[in-house]
Amino acid sequence: MVQGMLARSYMIRESPFGQTKASEGPWLEMEVFPRRDIGVGGIFALCAEIYFDQISLQSTLAKQVRKTVSPVPVAVMLQSKFSPDSLPVLNGKVFLVTGGNTGIGLSTVAGLASRGATVYMGARDESKARAAIQEIVKEHPNANIHIFRMDLTSLDNVVEAAREFFRRETRLHGLVNNAGIMGVPFSMTNDGYVIQFQTNYLSHWLLTYHLLPLMIATASSAEPGAVRIVNVTSDGHALFVPRKGIDFDDISLESSSSMTRYGQSKLANILHVKALHKKYGPEREDKGGPEIWVAAVHPGHIYTNLSKQATATAPATVLHTVAPIMRFVGVLHDRSKGALSSLFAIASPDFNRSDSGAYVVPYAKIGIPSDLARDDLLIEKLWSWSFEELKKKGKLDRLEPPNSVSIEG
Repeated sequence: MVQGMLARSYMIRESPFGQTKASEGPWLEMEVFPRRDIGVGGIFALCAEIYFDQISLQSTLAKQVRKTVSPVPVAVMLQSKFSPDSLPVLNGKVFLVTGGNTGIGLSTVAGLASRGATVYMGARDESKARAAIQEIVKEHPNANIHIFRMDLTSLDNVVEAAREFFRRETRLHGLVNNAGIMGVPFSMTNDGYVIQFQTNYLSHWLLTYHLLPLMIATASSAEPGAVRIVNVTSDGHALFVPRKGIDFDDISLESSSSMTRYGQSKLANILHVKALHKKYGPEREDKGGPEIWVAAVHPGHIYTNLSKQATATAPATVLHTVAPIMRFVGVLHDRSKGALSSLFAIASPDFNRSDSGAYVVPYAKIGIPSDLARDDLLIEKLWSWSFEELKKKGKLDRLEPPNSVSIEG
């Protein structure tokens, strides 16, 4: 399956063929993913369909942007003037990228390190992280990258990782919550959560919670915009999401499809960003204090392991065959393109104060997420649920980082 999908704010209806199709209108008409898994034949058909849609969409998009009542957002592949080479010199700045040893995360680490930043590469497997760093150093010999071992399937490990970060650093300028899984078979972690939801969202919420005091302390002695948080999400937050958005009555969604569970976790990533923006961004209620700028990033159709790991949607042999084909025909793009929006949001001077809280789409463009992703009640409800859930499990005890501040629910 692909990470990301060409879609806009379409009014949708069920077609006789079981696919969701944009209704007639003066805007654009195209097939989009149904809210369920597709078969092997559908994957191949989708490859061709997206490929030709990209060609026609790029020439007509500028004149045909419309917004309808649908909850499905815009995320169309367009060229951007942004380049990692346009990033400022980042000497003296410290960044942490989860899932930094592979795919989009690896390119994000490389982009930051190439500009002089100190970068911590979050990874479960130290040997793979070591090999990834060697790959970067071949191109950037002066790269200052450190392995940062963490396992997002364990809440205890996440807390210990935050504690270890405080031992090693007294500042943190950028946190990229990048690690994620997609379309994997249903399974529960030892903490009692479905693995996609914990890996993609809940563990990142916990990591961010514990690192926030350090980031606020860093921001207090830096210029506005020097400290930022990026959550990597997907337009799957709208295409596969449960009807309720976040199903608090059945957070595991065991009877739903793997992609529905994925969609819920990706919506949660955006809601997390919206809550952080309200509490710690430029528009927060207690004006005048240090600012943390935040963004949710949809990276686009990128050729990564996510394209081949969705074994709950198709056999592994099929995914390993189809993904390279999709890359060859231009449906899936190189991981370096997937990192563009993350690099833009985490370190570019072109990401402005007014952009904090935004949904960034391919590539390095400010987009509009779904209606659910902008629902104030849902934003607050998920924050409260996450806080209370992790508090009950005893994971929110303050770690006392340097110059700590109080973070409340």
